Amino acid sequence: MAGGPVTEHRAARLEVRGRTIAGLAVPWGDRASVVVAGERVDETFTRGAFGSNGSLRPVPLVVEHGGPRIGALTPSSTERGLEVRGEYSGDLGGRDRFSVEFRAKGETRSGGLRIVHDADLHAVAAVASPAYSGAVIEARRRLGGYGTRIFYGNEADCSCAGADCDTVSVEADGFEALRLMQEGAIKDGTDLATRLRTIQGITAEALERIRNSPVHREGGRSVPQVSAIARGAGDVVADTVTNSLRFEFRKDGMHIIVDPLDTEAGRRIRELIGAGVAVHARPVIDFKRSAFVKDGRAARFSLAWFDYVLVKPTNRTRGVDPLKALLNRPVSRRRKHPLKEGRGRGRTWLY
Repeated sequence: MAGGPVTEHRAARLEVRGRTIAGLAVPWGDRASVVVAGERVDETFTRGAFGSNGSLRPVPLVVEHGGPRIGALTPSSTERGLEVRGEYSGDLGGRDRFSVEFRAKGETRSGGLRIVHDADLHAVAAVASPAYSGAVIEARRRLGGYGTRIFYGNEADCSCAGADCDTVSVEADGFEALRLMQEGAIKDGTDLATRLRTIQGITAEALERIRNSPVHREGGRSVPQVSAIARGAGDVVADTVTNSLRFEFRKDGMHIIVDPLDTEAGRRIRELIGAGVAVHARPVIDFKRSAFVKDGRAARFSLAWFDYVLVKPTNRTRGVDPLKALLNRPVSRRRKHPLKEGRGRGRTWLY
């Protein structure tokens, strides 16, 4: 078994107390009764089994092994054991345990005791079954995010890059591409382009660009890759891959929900809203993957594609309400994909 490629799971109790996870994941020297290669044995981890003292590489926090990812934890090897700390968001579904997912690289046997002294940690999961009773994760549930909406047919101020327009509006179902992706109704860019080819005014060039757009696959569904930014690539506020940026599609328009990440930009946005500053969230529409008509200096979109949402205070407020606090809207977070740099390239910055 030593040095084998098998990924193993060990569970322990967790407690939910808020939005920050900090606690003991694997206590050194504690014993648990586990099944290894079909054999039930007692197991223990020696001090430093997951690496030398200090912080180790971050690992995912998931709901059940193989389930949705709801955060990222930074493990630390301490005198007590393997401790973890990070941001948590999402629904645990009443689970009150956690499980470490690891691969044993070095171990010894003494009678019926398995002693693991070298292992790689791969993930921590919220589960229902306990193993190491001495390990506890404390978590504080998120207080909720902020919301606004883009009304269909409503003219909004914009600043255009390469499109020469002063106002934009989006027709009913104009965010159909994003809706299809978010609901997992498409397989890839080709499938999406096929479903959008009947959109009024869409061009062959736009369809080709949509066909070549990357689609992130997660948990058997497609996930749109949209990021909320305060200014540019270095100012990440939230994103769809972590589920800290979400969209709801209703009869009146598209609702935007932003639950800022624990980044410099995310903390700044929370502070501004908390201080009573009006902060707006505006989609940055990509003209080259959209369908629209121009009427003077106004653009009307039958399909509005965007990769970014600009979140910032602005004096160009026509057409969109400022973000307002929403209660009890837990979301998960995982910063995964890099952002492209800001202006130009045929995009309209709605702000």
